[in-house]
Amino acid sequence: MNKFSQKKLCSHFPHCPSCQIQQIEESALYQKALNFFAKQKIKYEYTEGQGTGWRRRAKLAVRWQKKALCIGLYEPGTHKVINIDNCAAHDPLINSAIKLFKAWVSEEGLQAYDEDKRTGLIKYIQLEVERMTQTVRLTIVLHADQIDESFKTKIIRLYEKESIWHSIWINCNLTITNTIFGKKWELICGKKFLWENYDNLKVAFLPSNFMQANAEMYACLLEDIYNQLTQKTNVEEFYAGVGTIGLKIVEKANQVHCCELDDSSKASFEVAKNVLPLANQSKIEFVVASAKDIANRLLECETAIFDPPRKGLDKELLTQIAKSTTLKEIHYVSCGWDSFERDTYQLISLGWQIKFAKIYWFFPGTDHIETYVVFKKN
Repeated sequence: MNKFSQKKLCSHFPHCPSCQIQQIEESALYQKALNFFAKQKIKYEYTEGQGTGWRRRAKLAVRWQKKALCIGLYEPGTHKVINIDNCAAHDPLINSAIKLFKAWVSEEGLQAYDEDKRTGLIKYIQLEVERMTQTVRLTIVLHADQIDESFKTKIIRLYEKESIWHSIWINCNLTITNTIFGKKWELICGKKFLWENYDNLKVAFLPSNFMQANAEMYACLLEDIYNQLTQKTNVEEFYAGVGTIGLKIVEKANQVHCCELDDSSKASFEVAKNVLPLANQSKIEFVVASAKDIANRLLECETAIFDPPRKGLDKELLTQIAKSTTLKEIHYVSCGWDSFERDTYQLISLGWQIKFAKIYWFFPGTDHIETYVVFKKN
């Protein structure tokens, strides 16, 4: 197991809320997982990636504080932004992009959002690295309901000034909440889709899509799912995002159906599907729907893949799992330990057994783990 010392590597530690521990043994969630697997007498595997430079996507607050522009994360329990323009976890391209963005804001005389006065224009930025081209997609979140043409001109100047930019998007969000993004997105310049390459699997993303920040570790997870999947089965993937898991395993399956509630994910899926070999394109499809609304598909498939949000599985899925006579294999990817533990106990009560388990430290420095478990019917 690699030892990770964020204190030695990052000048922002321990004040930045992102990294609060220096090695995985300090993680309360990791200790919970160890106790759970020991109680169930289940062997598990563990993996972690590099301690620095792993974050390929960052969502950062932009605030005007004490007559200065601050870009970073909120100090725990406050709305005070801590500058993290030299974060060790960030891909170095993100840190470079932050500095260029700050300089542009100053040069153009733009104002960051002031939460107390509810004035100013720029609320947040999202920065994403396209590893294949070593460029950064920038999304600027504005405290506005529409985009002024003069502001677009300023963005074009930023884009044309530096070769670092993959594209620049605008998102409008006038709400006074903790929600980062509004519903209105507009591409101002550059390419529409950012492409990620997971060990020769090319996947497309819009800035509104969910994308794992640690691409290297996610590629490891995808490979594990591929290796654990039984060949030639009909697969239902729930909470599919842009369908990355389905696109990864389709060549090994008879048929793959991906389900996701976010309708913008379908556009990204279709673009990525079109670069698959023709034989695989005909075996995979995507439906925009909530998992609970098509839970009855579990009555017809042999393999189910779940990658739910932190709240865990919808109860309708567990109800259909209990009824299914065809389902033989469940692959569960979890980002929320407590809900995973709750769902696992219910699956065990229905006669399912854990046949494979692995813990991933996707985000070194944080008290957060991802878990992948394969269940088979007893």
